[in-house]
Amino acid sequence: MTEKLIGVPNEIVLKKIHLIRDQKVMLDSDLAELYGVLLCSSLMKMSGPL
Repeated sequence: MTEKLIGVPNEIVLKKIHLIRDQKVMLDSDLAELYGVLLCSSLMKMSGPL
């Protein structure tokens, strides 16, 4: 299986890195955006109450 790699500009990634208590972190929503996936919480909001 061949994977196609698509580069993300460094500036975009660096803007999504936050410094919290002297630790560099990325929010799950930012990671999902970079990878082009939806979070479970986003899916729940779209589907509404059960």
